[in-house]
Amino acid sequence: MIVTADLPDTIPIISLDIFALFPGLDCGFGIVDWRMLAMLDATSKTDFRLVGLIQNRGDEEDMYDVGCAAQILDMNSEKALKAIQTVRMKGLTRFRLVETITGFEPYARAKVKWDEFEADLTPPPPVIEGFNRRRFIKVAYAHLKKHDIHIDFEIDFDDPDDDFVINFVAFNGKFSTAERQALLECKTFVDRYEALMTLMAVESGGRKFKQLQ
Repeated sequence: MIVTADLPDTIPIISLDIFALFPGLDCGFGIVDWRMLAMLDATSKTDFRLVGLIQNRGDEEDMYDVGCAAQILDMNSEKALKAIQTVRMKGLTRFRLVETITGFEPYARAKVKWDEFEADLTPPPPVIEGFNRRRFIKVAYAHLKKHDIHIDFEIDFDDPDDDFVINFVAFNGKFSTAERQALLECKTFVDRYEALMTLMAVESGGRKFKQLQ
């Protein structure tokens, strides 16, 4: 099993707007920027193949303190558009940004700390105490339907463990950058579940939500 002490203290990072990946979830990107392609090529040759995904506040250099390290699973070139490289990643663990590094590489790198998110590397129990799965799925379904976010609930919600269901909604739901960041930084799955319920329930009541801090 991977422990935080094994992970590198410097990783390449991608600064994103309104996109927060959560540990345990997969995501895919289409990359055309040559600097990102160089980063992916170099990172794919390292032991852990880690890229730090971190949200910004509307400016690529004004980043939040906490992001999620994603592990490169595979990369493929689009046959029809050879300039596009598709990459699939999986969230491994959150990290805390210490400082960005200026170097000779054409992409951003940063010093990070992992220790406070050690629990991300330990598989959670399939059933999370305090999580009302039935109620949560009902509210989540209404939220996603309202925003025309189409997913197959029978596939995504019938069998997966509780942690996946919570993170899946946090990742796919219609939330602001600040709201996504607050969800990412929740200390426990129950905290994230309760924050999601607050966001979605207040929305369904037609009241404006004050952003989580």
